[in-house]
Amino acid sequence: MAQEAGQVQEISSGNHILDLVKAFTYQVSTISTSLSLDRDIERHIVTAGVTMATLSKRAWENRHLTRTTKGRVYQTCVLSTLSHGSELRTAYM
Repeated sequence: MAQEAGQVQEISSGNHILDLVKAFTYQVSTISTSLSLDRDIERHIVTAGVTMATLSKRAWENRHLTRTTKGRVYQTCVLSTLSHGSELRTAYM
């Protein structure tokens, strides 16, 4: 039996009633009632941006590192942060 989107049921565990939330993070993905991936993707973009900024002095401005090494640092640290958990995301069309 399907539950309609506007219908809300209380769920309890023992004497405690669980809170109803519009979104929550499970492992590395954000799951929301809207089924939108926007919030999850935005969080990964922000995290990758922070990683990129953190590596600014240690890698990007370091004249002793070759372009190849910088590219590998980018792939390992930034791109892996950006794509982390993408295999767990369900694409809704």
